[in-house]
Amino acid sequence: MGWFEQTTDACENNVSGSLYIGYRLDGEGMYKMNDADAALTAGQIIVGVQGKGTFDHNSGTVEAAYVSVGHCAYAEATDPSVSARYGLYDMDGGELTVAESATVQSGGTLTFGADGCFVSQGFTDLADATIDADGDGTFEIASTSLVVFPSGFDPDTEFATFDNDGAFGVKNGDPATIPSGMDLDLTGKVDCGIVNNGDITTGEAGFAFRAPVENKSGATITAEGHTQFLKMVKNAGTISADPGVYVRLDGGLDLDGGSVEAYWVQDDPDDPNSSVNISGGALDASWEFIFSGTQTGGTNEVTAVMGIDGHDSTAGCYSISGGTLKVDELLVGGSTDAEFRIADSDAVVTITHKLTFNEHAAFTVSQTASVLTARLNDGDETGGIEIAGTDHDALAGLGNLTLKCEFDSGDSGENNVLSLQAAGADPDGDAVTGDFITGNFVMYKLILGVDPQTAGTSAGRITLKLVDDVDNGNQTESLGEVVFVKSLEILAGANLDFGSKNDPRSKLYFDSISPKRLYPGDANLDGVVDIVDLGILAENYETECGEFGWAWANGDFNGDRVVDILDLGIVAEYYGSGESMQGGGGEESSWSGGVRPPSTITDYDEDGVIGIEDVRQFLADYGPSGQEQ
Repeated sequence: MGWFEQTTDACENNVSGSLYIGYRLDGEGMYKMNDADAALTAGQIIVGVQGKGTFDHNSGTVEAAYVSVGHCAYAEATDPSVSARYGLYDMDGGELTVAESATVQSGGTLTFGADGCFVSQGFTDLADATIDADGDGTFEIASTSLVVFPSGFDPDTEFATFDNDGAFGVKNGDPATIPSGMDLDLTGKVDCGIVNNGDITTGEAGFAFRAPVENKSGATITAEGHTQFLKMVKNAGTISADPGVYVRLDGGLDLDGGSVEAYWVQDDPDDPNSSVNISGGALDASWEFIFSGTQTGGTNEVTAVMGIDGHDSTAGCYSISGGTLKVDELLVGGSTDAEFRIADSDAVVTITHKLTFNEHAAFTVSQTASVLTARLNDGDETGGIEIAGTDHDALAGLGNLTLKCEFDSGDSGENNVLSLQAAGADPDGDAVTGDFITGNFVMYKLILGVDPQTAGTSAGRITLKLVDDVDNGNQTESLGEVVFVKSLEILAGANLDFGSKNDPRSKLYFDSISPKRLYPGDANLDGVVDIVDLGILAENYETECGEFGWAWANGDFNGDRVVDILDLGIVAEYYGSGESMQGGGGEESSWSGGVRPPSTITDYDEDGVIGIEDVRQFLADYGPSGQEQ
């Protein structure tokens, strides 16, 4: 055993660094102060590291920036067979002032005599400590200090004098209220609830809030190091992080104002009080994993992935009835039943990369036909809409969904690909009937492209690509992807990637009254590519479009905002295509003139290429009157 005693009058001991007491494994150390004029100043005082440490403070003054008592928890973790290691700070008399941080851990004990005085000027964590006061001693909390006491501890009765000018809380008990104007630096952890009206900064070494936090309007929590909230957070103030710092909310969030920046947000399915609720303010997160969530206002922006999933036998759900949800990738029903619900048309939902309904997913949309916007503005062909579930009833919300697929007007020629697929059974060949359509994920409305007046002359575009990578219900082999929509609009900048004319694998049917198949080159969307579409293209061919670029209805079929030889090539390839619900070909065209044009465009100059002059001669011979010229 080693010990050190200050007994001489006016003795001062200045330790610029750290004072360790009970440092060595299986060792024992003691520091005694027995004179009223004795003074100790240290950067750190650590009592009980790997061995047994005792600070016997009978009189005199001790000032330290940091104090830690009871590091035996570390020692026992490295050698569980040793249980005698502990730290004891015995304050029979004298005064201990801690300027920045004090921690008494589970292996530490803090005792008070009648004349002992503890002054906390920073953050003091006594949540796991043993405190033996028995009505003796003085405890002072400065206006810059937060103190956390152990469970069931009442400082007003435990100490002879309890002077609180700052804030204090009790582990598993009363929360600490941080007053307005208070600047508080925290390190390590906080085991009591926090009601913050001031400004909290968490340290660079990392920090954990292990009890509920309420951050009031005007209050701030700034993470300078990785910070974790393990219980529910209610926020109307500001929670932010320094660059490169992760903030995790693992116990849920109630956001009714202010703003939250977080790397990860989720609720705890094992805690009935935990959920993610947004009624106002702004949440900016990289990842969100939701078991139970509602949004009635505010904004929720997720720059990576938002997952909605259930837990055990309880289905998960995220319901939005107001505000804005913007997600790069939304995944519904990962491993357990989960529902994504758009409960009101006031809600604005934007998916910037991919929307996936897995086999456990449910999707509900209000009867007001809410709008889901897909701006796949990164050009990545892995983005799009994937419906992997085979339960049509669970995904009935598609029938009220308007899917608007756009590109940002500032895009300079970038091709944004929307890959669309559904696990509903695809038809065998052209055998498409009304009953087959209604049982296979009918979408209410699909809008491709941007209003020409909104897009201006932007060269950006959106390409619809039908893919067939998921199991198609009752089919043993892939027959290609078929998608059904009740209503279809094709605007400026739209393009189709449906394979070749004779490729049966890519079909999109539209029009709930008289269903038609969509073909590239069908300018007037009547289900056939015929001389009417050819006339529209010829009218606008290589002409100036004024202030705005041409759109699909003007003959721009590849979305580059001009009508040129590329669009003519599309019409030439698909000319004569068209089918009714019974699967007919071009002969089912709606042409009502006296003479039906040929099913192919004539190559008048016999150069092997259909050019605009051939088209104009063709139109001259078989014009809108339907009479051969």
